[in-house]
Amino acid sequence: MLLMLVSMAAAENCSEPLQVYVDAVQAAGEPGSYLCLIDREDAAPLLLEKAAESSPRMRRALAVHWIHRLDAPIAPEVVRALGGSDRRLMADAVHARRGRKSPVPEHDSVFAQFEWYQPDESFTNRRLTDVDRANLSIINDPPPEPEPEPEATAADAIADAAATPVTERGCGACSGVGGMAGGLWAVMAGVLGLRRRQ
Repeated sequence: MLLMLVSMAAAENCSEPLQVYVDAVQAAGEPGSYLCLIDREDAAPLLLEKAAESSPRMRRALAVHWIHRLDAPIAPEVVRALGGSDRRLMADAVHARRGRKSPVPEHDSVFAQFEWYQPDESFTNRRLTDVDRANLSIINDPPPEPEPEPEATAADAIADAAATPVTERGCGACSGVGGMAGGLWAVMAGVLGLRRRQ
Protein backbone atom coordinates (compact mmCIF):
# COMPACT_ATOMS: atom_id res chain seq x y z
CA MET A 1 0.00 0.00 0.00
CA LEU A 2 2.76 2.48 0.95
CA LEU A 3 4.68 1.84 -2.26
CA MET A 4 1.49 2.26 -4.25
CA LEU A 5 0.75 5.61 -2.56
CA VAL A 6 4.27 6.90 -2.98
CA SER A 7 4.43 5.84 -6.63
CA MET A 8 1.04 7.42 -7.33
CA ALA A 9 2.14 10.73 -5.80
CA ALA A 10 5.50 10.56 -7.59
CA ALA A 11 3.80 9.81 -10.92
CA GLU A 12 1.54 12.83 -10.49
CA ASN A 13 4.29 15.08 -9.10
CA CYS A 14 1.40 16.86 -7.42
CA SER A 15 1.55 19.58 -10.08
CA GLU A 16 -2.18 19.76 -10.84
CA PRO A 17 -4.22 22.65 -9.42
CA LEU A 18 -5.17 22.05 -5.77
CA GLN A 19 -8.86 21.80 -6.61
CA VAL A 20 -8.18 18.63 -8.63
CA TYR A 21 -6.84 16.89 -5.51
CA VAL A 22 -9.59 18.29 -3.28
CA ASP A 23 -12.25 16.97 -5.69
CA ALA A 24 -10.57 13.53 -5.80
CA VAL A 25 -10.46 13.32 -1.99
CA GLN A 26 -14.05 14.49 -1.59
CA ALA A 27 -15.42 12.18 -4.29
CA ALA A 28 -13.65 8.93 -3.47
CA GLY A 29 -10.98 9.48 -0.82
CA GLU A 30 -8.33 8.92 -3.50
CA PRO A 31 -5.07 8.10 -1.60
CA GLY A 32 -2.63 9.71 -4.04
CA SER A 33 -4.62 12.94 -3.81
CA TYR A 34 -4.36 12.87 0.00
CA LEU A 35 -0.59 12.63 -0.40
CA CYS A 36 -0.50 15.54 -2.84
CA LEU A 37 -2.55 17.69 -0.44
CA ILE A 38 -0.22 16.71 2.40
CA ASP A 39 2.85 17.53 0.36
CA ARG A 40 1.76 20.94 -0.93
CA GLU A 41 2.51 23.89 1.39
CA ASP A 42 -0.11 26.02 -0.39
CA ALA A 43 -2.90 23.52 0.44
CA ALA A 44 -3.44 24.63 4.06
CA PRO A 45 -5.87 27.55 3.44
CA LEU A 46 -8.02 25.55 1.01
CA LEU A 47 -8.05 22.51 3.31
CA LEU A 48 -9.08 24.71 6.23
CA GLU A 49 -11.90 26.24 4.18
CA LYS A 50 -13.16 22.83 3.02
CA ALA A 51 -12.83 21.28 6.49
CA ALA A 52 -14.98 24.09 7.89
CA GLU A 53 -17.73 22.95 5.50
CA SER A 54 -17.97 19.76 7.61
CA SER A 55 -16.59 17.36 5.03
CA PRO A 56 -15.17 14.37 6.98
CA ARG A 57 -12.62 13.57 4.26
CA MET A 58 -11.42 17.15 4.11
CA ARG A 59 -11.13 17.31 7.91
CA ARG A 60 -8.98 14.16 7.75
CA ALA A 61 -6.89 15.64 4.91
CA LEU A 62 -6.39 18.82 6.98
CA ALA A 63 -5.35 16.75 10.02
CA VAL A 64 -2.88 14.65 8.04
CA HIS A 65 -1.53 17.76 6.29
CA TRP A 66 -0.74 19.28 9.70
CA ILE A 67 0.66 16.04 11.14
CA HIS A 68 3.67 16.64 8.91
CA ARG A 69 4.10 20.16 10.26
CA LEU A 70 3.82 19.53 13.99
CA ASP A 71 7.34 20.79 14.64
CA ALA A 72 5.74 24.25 14.34
CA PRO A 73 2.91 25.63 16.49
CA ILE A 74 -0.52 24.67 15.22
CA ALA A 75 -3.07 27.44 14.77
CA PRO A 76 -6.21 27.25 16.93
CA GLU A 77 -8.48 27.70 13.89
CA VAL A 78 -7.05 24.50 12.40
CA VAL A 79 -7.87 22.49 15.52
CA ARG A 80 -11.36 24.04 15.76
CA ALA A 81 -12.08 22.86 12.17
CA LEU A 82 -11.34 19.22 13.06
CA GLY A 83 -13.64 16.59 14.49
CA GLY A 84 -12.85 14.64 17.65
CA SER A 85 -11.38 11.62 15.83
CA ASP A 86 -9.08 13.86 13.80
CA ARG A 87 -7.90 15.67 16.94
CA ARG A 88 -7.14 12.29 18.54
CA LEU A 89 -5.14 11.34 15.43
CA MET A 90 -3.16 14.57 15.69
CA ALA A 91 -2.50 14.17 19.43
CA ASP A 92 -1.30 10.62 18.79
CA ALA A 93 0.89 11.93 15.95
CA VAL A 94 2.65 14.40 18.27
CA HIS A 95 3.85 11.40 20.32
CA ALA A 96 4.45 9.18 17.28
CA ARG A 97 6.75 11.78 15.72
CA ARG A 98 8.97 11.45 18.80
CA GLY A 99 9.04 7.65 18.69
CA ARG A 100 6.00 6.32 20.51
CA LYS A 101 4.31 3.39 18.79
CA SER A 102 0.69 4.29 18.30
CA PRO A 103 -1.64 2.24 20.49
CA VAL A 104 -4.44 2.76 17.94
CA PRO A 105 -4.17 0.32 14.98
CA GLU A 106 -5.85 2.75 12.54
CA HIS A 107 -3.42 5.53 13.51
CA ASP A 108 -0.49 3.13 13.33
CA SER A 109 -1.42 2.23 9.74
CA VAL A 110 -1.62 5.94 8.82
CA PHE A 111 1.73 6.77 10.45
CA ALA A 112 3.43 3.71 8.96
CA GLN A 113 3.05 5.27 5.52
CA PHE A 114 5.49 8.05 6.35
CA GLU A 115 9.24 7.98 6.88
CA TRP A 116 9.16 10.03 10.09
CA TYR A 117 7.35 7.23 11.90
CA GLN A 118 10.08 5.25 13.65
CA PRO A 119 8.62 3.57 16.77
CA ASP A 120 11.16 3.28 19.56
CA GLU A 121 10.66 1.03 22.61
CA SER A 122 12.59 3.50 24.77
CA PHE A 123 10.16 6.39 24.10
CA THR A 124 9.22 8.57 27.08
CA ASN A 125 7.32 11.84 27.27
CA ARG A 126 10.62 13.57 28.04
CA ARG A 127 11.25 13.53 24.28
CA LEU A 128 8.37 15.96 23.75
CA THR A 129 9.49 19.52 23.00
CA ASP A 130 7.89 22.72 24.28
CA VAL A 131 6.18 23.08 20.89
CA ASP A 132 4.88 19.49 21.19
CA ARG A 133 3.42 20.25 24.62
CA ALA A 134 1.83 23.49 23.41
CA ASN A 135 0.35 21.69 20.39
CA LEU A 136 -1.03 18.92 22.62
CA SER A 137 -2.64 21.53 24.84
CA ILE A 138 -4.39 23.19 21.89
CA ILE A 139 -5.34 19.86 20.28
CA ASN A 140 -6.80 18.44 23.51
CA ASP A 141 -8.56 21.64 24.55
CA PRO A 142 -9.14 23.91 21.52
CA PRO A 143 -9.62 27.55 22.53
CA PRO A 144 -13.07 28.94 21.74
CA GLU A 145 -13.55 31.04 18.67
CA PRO A 146 -13.04 34.73 19.51
CA GLU A 147 -16.17 36.84 19.75
CA PRO A 148 -16.61 39.07 16.68
CA GLU A 149 -16.12 42.79 17.26
CA PRO A 150 -19.52 44.54 17.36
CA GLU A 151 -20.08 46.93 14.49
CA ALA A 152 -20.01 50.62 15.37
CA THR A 153 -23.35 52.42 15.21
CA ALA A 154 -24.16 56.07 14.57
CA ALA A 155 -24.79 56.44 18.31
CA ASP A 156 -21.26 55.13 19.02
CA ALA A 157 -19.79 57.73 16.63
CA ILE A 158 -21.74 60.55 18.30
CA ALA A 159 -20.68 59.36 21.77
CA ASP A 160 -17.03 59.16 20.67
CA ALA A 161 -17.19 62.67 19.22
CA ALA A 162 -18.78 64.04 22.39
CA ALA A 163 -16.08 62.43 24.53
CA THR A 164 -13.27 64.02 22.46
CA PRO A 165 -12.18 67.48 23.70
CA VAL A 166 -12.98 70.33 21.34
CA THR A 167 -9.28 71.15 20.81
CA GLU A 168 -8.69 67.61 19.53
CA ARG A 169 -11.56 67.89 17.05
CA GLY A 170 -9.70 70.46 14.99
CA CYS A 171 -11.64 73.63 15.79
CA GLY A 172 -9.56 76.35 14.11
CA ALA A 173 -11.24 79.23 15.98
CA CYS A 174 -10.75 77.53 19.33
CA SER A 175 -7.22 77.91 20.59
CA GLY A 176 -5.44 77.98 23.91
CA VAL A 177 -6.63 76.66 27.23
CA GLY A 178 -10.35 76.40 27.47
CA GLY A 179 -11.05 76.34 23.75
CA MET A 180 -14.13 78.31 22.76
CA ALA A 181 -14.92 79.40 26.31
CA GLY A 182 -11.43 80.92 26.59
CA GLY A 183 -11.91 82.70 23.27
CA LEU A 184 -15.27 84.16 24.35
CA TRP A 185 -13.80 85.31 27.64
CA ALA A 186 -11.01 87.16 25.83
CA VAL A 187 -13.55 88.93 23.60
CA MET A 188 -15.71 89.92 26.59
CA ALA A 189 -12.68 91.22 28.50
CA GLY A 190 -11.66 93.27 25.49
CA VAL A 191 -15.12 94.86 25.16
CA LEU A 192 -15.27 95.67 28.87
CA GLY A 193 -11.77 97.13 28.76
CA LEU A 194 -12.75 99.49 25.93
CA ARG A 195 -15.82 100.74 27.80
CA ARG A 196 -13.82 101.55 30.93
CA ARG A 197 -11.34 103.64 28.98
CA GLN A 198 -14.10 105.78 27.48
